[in-house]
Amino acid sequence: MISTSVILAGVTGAAGRRSLLLISQTVPIADKLLLTLPEAQALTGLSREFLREAISNGTLKAAVIGRSWRIKRSDLEEYVAGLF
Repeated sequence: MISTSVILAGVTGAAGRRSLLLISQTVPIADKLLLTLPEAQALTGLSREFLREAISNGTLKAAVIGRSWRIKRSDLEEYVAGLF
């Protein structure tokens, strides 16, 4: 599995002070709706350059969220189906 997500949980300590607890949770690619470029690569077997070119010329929809590209799973599946 490639991706992990972090959950922040509020915890009250012994002195009544609140703090945040980080809980790491692995989410399988198969269950994700939005994929990063490396996840899309792993899922399709297509190169980073091939996917970036498809994004640049508008044949694969994607958006920058934060500092990285995100691709909707359904858009990726539709794009791959159109390759053949």
